[in-house]
Amino acid sequence: FTFTKKPVGYQKSWDDRFEDLVSFGRVHGHFNVPCPDFAKDGDHSNNNDANASKANNVDFDEAEMEKLRFYKWVTKLRYDYKNARLTKNRLDKLNEIGFHIG
Repeated sequence: FTFTKKPVGYQKSWDDRFEDLVSFGRVHGHFNVPCPDFAKDGDHSNNNDANASKANNVDFDEAEMEKLRFYKWVTKLRYDYKNARLTKNRLDKLNEIGFHIG
């Protein structure tokens, strides 16, 4: 599984992340995106400054940071669903690929 390539500093859109999710599911046969090992003992908030600081303290490559961003995106999908923040269109797209949130 590889992420869609975007220029450095580009923030992926929801549709870009959705395509990453489709690719992940195709490769792994499920949508249980694991938390990267380097992030398991740290802060799991969406604070990008904290993540950048952590990454600066230890030599993580961009691929590892992308795994963390993807994991957080999937986690946020579930949070948004539980808090009724997903649009019907997005929920329909997730259901079409077999992504079960609840």
